[in-house]
Amino acid sequence: MVDADVEDLNADGSPELLIFTVSDGSGSYGNVIAYSVNNRKSMGMVYFPPISENATLSKSYMGHDEFRIVENMLVQRFPIFNEGDSNANLTGGIRQISYRLVEGEATRRFEVKGITKIDRTPVSN
Repeated sequence: MVDADVEDLNADGSPELLIFTVSDGSGSYGNVIAYSVNNRKSMGMVYFPPISENATLSKSYMGHDEFRIVENMLVQRFPIFNEGDSNANLTGGIRQISYRLVEGEATRRFEVKGITKIDRTPVSN
């Protein structure tokens, strides 16, 4: 566990609990464990889809995830690895994914709302 946050992501008057985890090792692959309150009576897990389930998102993905809550949405950011990049020399920029909390068939889930590429600009002296 690297961080946690509490926020009412679906504007139902009850907050969600989000726990952000990152695996050990060179990839530092991230995950979100989330719980949502149901009618102020019980809590249920929220499904967070793995990057590997989405070919667009998983292209050039090698971990190093960061998570934040921004304007009632879950935001995931990670570096985009181009062929030949090393952990010390990344050239692909940053991929930012915004997720919204939606009702699923059996449980609430996070759904991709937007994908943004942020270019890395070299810092000049």
